[in-house]
Amino acid sequence: HSKKDLPRVLVQFEKLLKGEIALADDMPMKRKDGSVFYADVNSIPLKLNGKKCLLGIFRDVTKRKAVEEALQSERNKLVSILDSMADGVYIVDQDYNIQYLNPVLQKEFGKPAGRKCYTYFHDRERVCPWCKNPEVFKGKTVRWEWYSFKNDKTYDLVDTPIKNPDGTVFKLEIFRDITERKLAEEKIREGKVRLSLALFAANMGTWRWDITTNQDTRDENFNRILGLEAKESTQPV
Repeated sequence: HSKKDLPRVLVQFEKLLKGEIALADDMPMKRKDGSVFYADVNSIPLKLNGKKCLLGIFRDVTKRKAVEEALQSERNKLVSILDSMADGVYIVDQDYNIQYLNPVLQKEFGKPAGRKCYTYFHDRERVCPWCKNPEVFKGKTVRWEWYSFKNDKTYDLVDTPIKNPDGTVFKLEIFRDITERKLAEEKIREGKVRLSLALFAANMGTWRWDITTNQDTRDENFNRILGLEAKESTQPV
């Protein structure tokens, strides 16, 4: 063993000898040529010439460790990307356990503290009736809008399945805050209603001609004043 790894190795072997652990995993081992490999070590206690000894069984896990490190590196890159996004992002498993929350959502809703997603986002004790998880875990990507009473905001949500290396499937959900857009749309609708009421009260109507399509559009007041049928309101001029 290398000098830097020897203290850890000795501690693990001591635990094996005392029966405190059954397996010492990812133990760094030094080959004759000086190269290092990693092994999972099982042990069987026995006595030789009256001395306590361990029969060690070594399994080379160097390739497995390399794969795990590569996967962890990719995961770290993904988390770094999600952490830096302006939109909210969270990942949940099929048992409604939150696996990841980016800083945007934590700022809005706080730490998950082990809560299920339906409790964390909705203060519910049971799965939400409108939950999209069944569709997502069947392979669908679902887009929908959601209003949160917790922060009085409306979100455009995109839910999509992500497959893990072990074959399990999680749901990744992206939250885009569209509160300002929804408020603007509501103001436009309110403005149209007020204009329509004002025109009706003044016994006035509106008419619009699209010169590119040669189509005209007339509101109900205009049709009523001129005695036109509604179906005539979009006939070519």
